[in-house]
Amino acid sequence: MGVRLRSADGPFLWSARRRYAPFVARGGDLVVDLATSPRPLRARADEPVLRGRGRYERHDFGLEMGRGRARAEVLRRPAALDGMLRVLLGAELVRRGGFLCHAAAVDGRLFPGRSGAGKSTLGRKAPRDRLLADELVGVLGGSLHSTPFWGDFRPGRQNGSRRLEGIFLLDRRAPRGVRPVSKPEALVRLLECALCFQDGREAAERVLRAARSCVEAAPAFVLSYDARRTTFRELESSLEEASG
Repeated sequence: MGVRLRSADGPFLWSARRRYAPFVARGGDLVVDLATSPRPLRARADEPVLRGRGRYERHDFGLEMGRGRARAEVLRRPAALDGMLRVLLGAELVRRGGFLCHAAAVDGRLFPGRSGAGKSTLGRKAPRDRLLADELVGVLGGSLHSTPFWGDFRPGRQNGSRRLEGIFLLDRRAPRGVRPVSKPEALVRLLECALCFQDGREAAERVLRAARSCVEAAPAFVLSYDARRTTFRELESSLEEASG
């Protein structure tokens, strides 16, 4: 998915181009007219807030989405643009039949987990050229897609996609090892990691269908390991043994 940012604030666009350099491309099928502000746009609240269909608000950005086009205003800081793009990407993926997942992805393996599950830790162990993402992964049917949004507010370094080969649900509280889980259990656990900023039955059904499609496309397991002592080679050996 290509996003084209248009703004009169040239220096801000230049800084965004540097931050998201691996993801810069020509054109874009979603055009965003972007304005910048030197001050916060509104008071902090439970964020982001959905105002009607396709209108999102946070203290540091406002976003109004339409089909193929969007308008946004952001506080003139990288974090504000990053937050706006996360919401935009999450909403657009849902519209297209996918979802944004709190997960790491190495090759075709998806490692979903909520905050503190160990996604970034796993990402630091994995070979850099095989790591798609360590915080947010785009999931669309049977494929995984890298995003610019990595843990600790770091910009993404890899831009690519892989066919989904396996789902390994990170769970530090589970007994050490890799165990297979049923499709219903995998679906429930995966939905806990699905990022969706939309309200209403239609959006919920879209996310449910997308997550179900993901679970049906690959075998699923629960993964628990000692992150301090286990090397990635040892971890990968366990994953390969479990998945046959």
